[in-house]
Amino acid sequence: MRKILIIILTLYSSSVFAGWEAIDGWNFYNLFKQTNISAEEFYPFLREDFTTFYSNSNYKQNKVKVYPKGNISLWNELLVDWNIYEIEKAIYEPENFSWHNKNTEIDKRAKIYIDFAQICSEAFDYRNKMNSWDYNEIKQQKTINTEALLSKANTLLNNESNEQLKARYYYQIIRILHYSKNWEDAIKLYDSKVKDKLTKNEIYYYIIDQIAGCYYSIKNYHKAAYLFTKVFNKSFDRKKSAFLSYNFCTKKDADGKPFFKGFEDEKDFILITSLRNFSDEIININKFINLDENDQRVELLFMRALNNVERVVWPKNIGVGHETLPFYDEKNNYKDLLSIVEKQVGNYAVRNKDFWRIASSYLSFINNDIKTAKNE
Repeated sequence: MRKILIIILTLYSSSVFAGWEAIDGWNFYNLFKQTNISAEEFYPFLREDFTTFYSNSNYKQNKVKVYPKGNISLWNELLVDWNIYEIEKAIYEPENFSWHNKNTEIDKRAKIYIDFAQICSEAFDYRNKMNSWDYNEIKQQKTINTEALLSKANTLLNNESNEQLKARYYYQIIRILHYSKNWEDAIKLYDSKVKDKLTKNEIYYYIIDQIAGCYYSIKNYHKAAYLFTKVFNKSFDRKKSAFLSYNFCTKKDADGKPFFKGFEDEKDFILITSLRNFSDEIININKFINLDENDQRVELLFMRALNNVERVVWPKNIGVGHETLPFYDEKNNYKDLLSIVEKQVGNYAVRNKDFWRIASSYLSFINNDIKTAKNE
């Protein structure tokens, strides 16, 4: 075992070498870092056993406040002269932020929006306390003047010309309608003013998330499921909540398929259904590659399958006896995965060759083909 690990360490740099993990009382070596995938926003959906979402300590920095990256990045496109720290403070810690020297026209209009968004958040903060164990919080009843909020939002919207800020006002209006149970009105506004009219950026998918919730509330579960697949696949910030919401739709026997229109919808569906179970891994990976070999989400599906292989071939407490490592099993699909990576490496259209070359080298090593592993 020690000899094998020494060989591995000479083949792979520390940037791709992981360590070992303990699962249900037995251990295995997780040698290929799951976070080697290109799309950071999909880290929460890497292979995990103890929690709903992947929470490796190298990924989750518990001592550092992490603000919604998609929203911050979008604000940075608007406030180009601001640094990320300033944007985070202004949006998520306004009480600790000074607007001194923020005097451009776009700064002033951004402040007007941020102040209003803060009012909306405070009005609906009771939603964050609905599952509280604090009786005093639970019993608090807040009277919300939604008409006044909507009137103010519409006035601000009509006075705004910047596309991103207008989209943000639409988000606040739709959120107000959703939370005040005016679901049909929210959907009508989306259909008439937002759908196919706004840039499909992060705030657009914030809006879609709200509209999906409205469809769920009016029991149109298939439409809700379909929209949640869009949020899950396209939003940076709302992936986890959309994934959980989609699962609620499936409990109503709805998966969104009646609304599929093309191969983008099919890719979205393959991914979210693959992450919900571990069946047909190889079939789903190949389906995805046949639709789009360059899609970064292929790496996520592949990485989860590769992690399953590691659980079989590199157990620490194996009681090897006459066996050798890698510890092969008829259920082990490492050869199928090796076939996939060889196809990806050989496909001139695939842009991110490094990921697939490293994976090919690693699987060749598992296959005891050291010469090929060194040459990749």
